[in-house]
Amino acid sequence: MRSFEHLTILKVTSMIFVFMVALFILAPSIDIAVSGAFFRADDGFYLANNEFLTTFRFAMWRLMMAFLCVSMMLMLVGLLWRRNIFGIRTQLWVMITALFVLGPVVLVNLVLKSISGRARPADVTLFGGDATFTPAWLFSDQCNSNCSFVSGEGSGAAALVISGVLVLLELRSRLGDFWLRVGTAALVLLGIMAAAQRVVTGRHFLSDTVFAILLIFGLAVVLHGLIVDKVTRQKFVSQAKLRSRTLL
Repeated sequence: MRSFEHLTILKVTSMIFVFMVALFILAPSIDIAVSGAFFRADDGFYLANNEFLTTFRFAMWRLMMAFLCVSMMLMLVGLLWRRNIFGIRTQLWVMITALFVLGPVVLVNLVLKSISGRARPADVTLFGGDATFTPAWLFSDQCNSNCSFVSGEGSGAAALVISGVLVLLELRSRLGDFWLRVGTAALVLLGIMAAAQRVVTGRHFLSDTVFAILLIFGLAVVLHGLIVDKVTRQKFVSQAKLRSRTLL
């Protein structure tokens, strides 16, 4: 992507993000209605113990961890040998590693999930729990740690899908457009299933997954522009130098 493309994508993502914030704050009933569709008074969130969904969840966890480990390994090998591995630029492995660490680990789990105070669907009074429902982005004290907002696994799935698509794009000349489309479609389907699994089992509200995806996507655009795309990176560095000289 060229530098103007990064900026355009980031602007569009920001507008969608602001719209979604307004939507879920003004209409919190969307979260309640979606979660309520998978809740029964007699047996709660009836898909919570579904064998297929449970197996799929842990398979996605293993896939995300394996992808991150491979990314870190190839990043280190590429940096040490100063050459591209498997025809994929080392900068991309650096970007992917940074995306997983800064996104799902730092931004989501260490920051948002620790301060949001938003109780999970299965824990609110509307669905048989004892905590009060909190709309998205209205932080509260209904949860002490590992809270609902935003989805950790949703953010990890988003990072996996984005990273996988970027790798496929790097290999486009070898794969061809057909397999690029097939691979992208498969990755997006996996991501949607991973996000949906957390909603239908009562572990996250719809907004938890929506904002997880948007935050990780926005972060990916920034990191790709700063680490992978030379034009954007050089422009950023030159602007930073200009500002520092102005201040001095």
